[in-house]
Amino acid sequence: MTSDLRTKERVNQANIEGIELYQKGDSKGAMEAFIRAVHVDPKCATAYNNIGALLIPVDTEKALGCFRNALAIDPNEPNALKNIRNLTGGREGQKKEKKELFINHCLSYDNSFEDVRLLNTLGVFLSERALGLCFYGAGKLCRYMFEHISDLNMIVKYIVDDNEELQGENINGVPIISADRLPDSVNNIFLCSTKYLNTLDMATSIRNSKPNVPLFTLGVIEQLDKTVIPERAYKKRLSDKYPINIPEIKFLANQDVILLNFPGGITNIFPCSVGYVHSILKKSGFRVQTMDINVILYHRFHSQKILDGIDKVVTKSGYEMPDDPWGDLGWLKWKNEDFLEYFYSDIDKIVKGLVKASPKMVAISLQRTNREFSRKIIAGIREKSPDTVIIVGGYDCRNYDTSPKVFDDFDYMVIGEAETTIGPLVSSILAGDRPKDMPGVLSKTDLPDRKWKKGPLVKDLDTIDFPRYEWTDFSLYSHSFPIVLNRGCVWSGCNFCFERGVWRTRSAKHIADEIEWFVGRGQNFFGFSVSDALGDWTTLRDLAEEIVKRKLKITMRSQLRIDERNDRAFFELLHKAGFQDLNFGVDAWTDRLIGLQHKGNYNMKIVEQNMRDCTLAGMGCRPNMIIGIPGETDDDIDEIIDNVIRNKDYIEHINVMVPLILARSSKYHHNPERYNICFHGDKKTIYREHPYIIPDNLWYSTEPYIDQDVRCERLRKIFTATKAAGIVYGESGQIEILRRLNKEDS
Repeated sequence: MTSDLRTKERVNQANIEGIELYQKGDSKGAMEAFIRAVHVDPKCATAYNNIGALLIPVDTEKALGCFRNALAIDPNEPNALKNIRNLTGGREGQKKEKKELFINHCLSYDNSFEDVRLLNTLGVFLSERALGLCFYGAGKLCRYMFEHISDLNMIVKYIVDDNEELQGENINGVPIISADRLPDSVNNIFLCSTKYLNTLDMATSIRNSKPNVPLFTLGVIEQLDKTVIPERAYKKRLSDKYPINIPEIKFLANQDVILLNFPGGITNIFPCSVGYVHSILKKSGFRVQTMDINVILYHRFHSQKILDGIDKVVTKSGYEMPDDPWGDLGWLKWKNEDFLEYFYSDIDKIVKGLVKASPKMVAISLQRTNREFSRKIIAGIREKSPDTVIIVGGYDCRNYDTSPKVFDDFDYMVIGEAETTIGPLVSSILAGDRPKDMPGVLSKTDLPDRKWKKGPLVKDLDTIDFPRYEWTDFSLYSHSFPIVLNRGCVWSGCNFCFERGVWRTRSAKHIADEIEWFVGRGQNFFGFSVSDALGDWTTLRDLAEEIVKRKLKITMRSQLRIDERNDRAFFELLHKAGFQDLNFGVDAWTDRLIGLQHKGNYNMKIVEQNMRDCTLAGMGCRPNMIIGIPGETDDDIDEIIDNVIRNKDYIEHINVMVPLILARSSKYHHNPERYNICFHGDKKTIYREHPYIIPDNLWYSTEPYIDQDVRCERLRKIFTATKAAGIVYGESGQIEILRRLNKEDS
């Protein structure tokens, strides 16, 4: 985390503390908290407003001075404006809000005088362009205009619509045709929609066939006569981020493989694994098109909200979409059919595009939030292009025995890393074969009695070229740029962890070469896509030295293991190289629990030294915590609380605190009896029905007894006690805590 973000967190915490003290009747303590916020950040408008609010009963002039300071910092501070108006009787603080026209709010579609007046004004404008005028879109706006604009059928020559079922019909005698049938005589096109995404798609489509024909929308009404525009159509824009150039979802013909990344990734982050697979396929000489549908739909959703002036996005059936389907809460909805309804038109367009492009193979990167979206795409391909081969891989495809139970609609499933398997698989399919029993690959043609054999792993990761992402636009992504330091886990010993792959690392030089390459292309914020950047302590130290030597001005973040070699000098080197915040896999917060979790050869003294030296070196320390493990006691919980509070000055915030998840591949899952783990029901049935994660309510441990209720109560106790002591929790971590306290699924 940058110093600016750390300052913001400290200011927010001080303001929250002040409000809580005021609510308890402690005005003096509240004032001290708000003043502390100003000392941390003299440009905090909220803190000045809060101080002013406390001064109103004491000294109104000083209060007004604080409110004016707040407005000088942030002219849009709403509470300061309101407080000034209240104190001055409305004489001061009146600020005219900047608003702009949102054409999506121009019409009520109720045949009102207001609508008719606007449409008549538009009709005069259209009549002046009657020579060669065409409408694009035969939907609601188009039909409403034909109802209310006189002689429109004499003005408009054609109506273009992409719906094949409408093509060949007419509206008031005006024929509906496809875009590719537009004659050369058309020299003006009115985009018949008030919705941003619709007009964007129309403009993109028409530019392919008529690149020089002028396009215009209902927005032209602002140039004609502002007096006919209703007041409701002028609104304050929620963000200046949009419009941006959002890529068109368009597939190339004659491809061997079309490689796709579907939504719901948690956010608009680079799909690192897809980047590696693309590089493998290109290096092998295949014709491949790669597309990140996830980031495209992310920007389409948010641009619609902002540019249409919509507070809430609601589907046709009335389902209210989350503010951010990719956010901390939204990603949980991606298996909900009502939620997916919003994306039906996108799914239909993707299927039609893939069928038209007719690639030999469609390859999909799977992870738990995009399974249902992927199923719908595959179902559409199966129906309309049954000969297309479906290949799946990715995070969901880690285990040969359980992954096909979680997702079974594929022709081939690549298990684990793809470097040595995807190339031979694609080559064989292109040769006309339907390979079976391939190492590292599952298929529907495998023999019933096949014996599973893993695909060979690349031992020297420096021989794998890093992805360049030439197939996407860097500006679409706002999060840290992913860099793979290593694969697997050098420790592979934590009882709860399911990431237990074979350990391999890249050299410091190879990693630095990749970072420098992307710095040369404008990237300066990097995140290491690993659970433990300290798998090889020497490599991380050498990497930091290499970055300093090359004078790369970058910011980095990562997760590290606790290690006795992590001294103050080591952390100062990391900070000098550009590390700003570090997540620590502390997980166990007592010496006893470190042993029970089998975390490694260290103790709480070393944990505290790591966190202290990290903080004193100038970086944010963000530790994790896992509770509810077998053998944990109430005394352990009390000791956890004491240890966390004692180290509060060295904890920027708790990154993740969750009850134990009983996940496949962990030691707890593999041998539950050894750890006194029992089940509410038949173990074999539960494992079969829940191949990846056992639901929290179906398992418990004994000696002492710990079930979901106990885990939740311990989570609540730690969260409440530490938060009261001033421990800060990250936003996403806090959301996850509240979700688990509500006993939602892992």
